[in-house]
This record gives sequence, structure tokens and C-alpha cells, in this order.
Amino acid sequence: MRDPPCLDVETGGEMRIAIEPFLARLAALRASPLDIARIERAATTLAGTDSGIADLRFHKAIATASGNHLAEAFYAMLRQVASDARMRLGKNQPSCPKRIQQRDSEHRAIASAIAARDADDAERAMRLHLAAVQKRIIEHLHPL
Repeated sequence: MRDPPCLDVETGGEMRIAIEPFLARLAALRASPLDIARIERAATTLAGTDSGIADLRFHKAIATASGNHLAEAFYAMLRQVASDARMRLGKNQPSCPKRIQQRDSEHRAIASAIAARDADDAERAMRLHLAAVQKRIIEHLHPL
């Protein structure tokens, strides 16, 4: 049986994979020009910005742009669970610059698809991004 914090992080990631691609799809269909500008700005982590805060800002911008308030609230709850689990696991260490660059590249692909109003590509890009995140979490929690 796994420790509860690992279960929280992994199942939270599974739920994010279930909901966030849908939010990206909705954002591609419903986002206002202002929403799109916020998403595009948030897709790149500015120098000196906390990596976790930058990541949250990007994903929250998409949730907001989806126009689905219930899904947005559910997403916020998922992020809180993940944040709490990371704190219990001591994962508040600085992010690797290479990882931030990779994440920003993934974020920009999602933002571009949303800006292009390509719901299929936005959903696909988000799914790929979250699968990569989930893989890194699992590898970190269960090293070979």
C-alpha cells in the first residue's frame, strides 16, 4: 500500500488529466480576446518569477477562459490538493531551468492552439503536457 501523500499527488494528476484537456477545449471555443492574451502571457515564465506560481497562473487562466464555473472551481480544488501533497512531500525546491523551458514550450503550444481556436489541438496539447507532468511525478515518487 502506498503512502497517502503519494496517492494524493498521483490521483490528483489523474484527475487533472481528466479535466484540464476539456478546459483547454472549452477555452479554445469560448475565450475572449482578453482571456487569450492572459493565457499567452502566462505561457512563459518570466525571469525572477516563482515557477509554481507561474504554472498555476497559466492553468488558472485556461480554467477561467473555459467559461465553465463549476469546472473552474473543481480545478481549483484539484490544485489545492496537489499543493498540499507537495508540501507534505517536501517538493518546494527550486525548479530546474531546463524543466521550466520544457514546461513553457508545452504551455506555449497549448496557448497557440487556444489562440487559433483549435479545440482539438488545445485538448491534445494539454493532454500531452499533463501526461509529461504525471510521468515526472511518478518517476520522482517511485525511482527505479
